Amino acid sequence: MISKHSLHWFKIEAYHDIGDGGLVATVAEMMFASRLGVALEDQSVESLFAEEIGAVLQISKADWATLEAEVAESSLKDAIAVVGTVNDTDTLTVNGLSLD
Repeated sequence: MISKHSLHWFKIEAYHDIGDGGLVATVAEMMFASRLGVALEDQSVESLFAEEIGAVLQISKADWATLEAEVAESSLKDAIAVVGTVNDTDTLTVNGLSLD
């Protein structure tokens, strides 16, 4: 069972809601603040611009594996997903296309 106490073990490196501008605007704003690049993978046009309730969290790969395993048995299992990866390029890449 997942609880608010069980989620304190991982470090959130960055957080931004997607309610205003959608995923692509959220990730771009996170890039400006961090000066890092992001590669978004397997994203539809709708998912890039949908202004919905949700958030983007940046956590380490090791923390993701642990979080994914813990959430797998909860009602949140379909509410979390990897949407991309952070890199040192200072470039936003969407489905393999660089947006310089």
